[in-house]
Amino acid sequence: ISLMGFSPETTAMSTIVVRPEKLVIVMSAKAKEASTPAIKYLVRNDLIGDFDYRAIEVRPYDTQHVYDQLLEAIKKAEKPLVIDITGGTKVMSATAGALAWEMNIPICYSDGGWDPKSGSSGLRKASSLTLINNPSRSLGYRFRADALLAFE
Repeated sequence: ISLMGFSPETTAMSTIVVRPEKLVIVMSAKAKEASTPAIKYLVRNDLIGDFDYRAIEVRPYDTQHVYDQLLEAIKKAEKPLVIDITGGTKVMSATAGALAWEMNIPICYSDGGWDPKSGSSGLRKASSLTLINNPSRSLGYRFRADALLAFE
């Protein structure tokens, strides 16, 4: 699952690295037009098939809507999953990260700079895709509580 905003190259970069069998692209209605070149690039270069992706529209500042749409996508998705939180709004990224960690799904983030004024040589530094570990102890607390209940 990849969040996409007005810089769709982040979804293309993470897809190149992760090589998912299926891709779910989460974006706002306003970012939909910006997504077309990235999707065409991914299909043209056989990184995803014509029928191996789907786009989900969200209201980018409505946390409940983003959460509900992502949860539905997660339920329908093939496993294993990874959620790329690089694109989209900060609200979308925060919501996706919280949901992913709540469900013990790994998240990744593309770190790198791009200066569109410089054309294809605009990389300020090499981009890297980083898996981000869940810092929360809530999952451990939940496992412990479940184990205590089972023990009793």
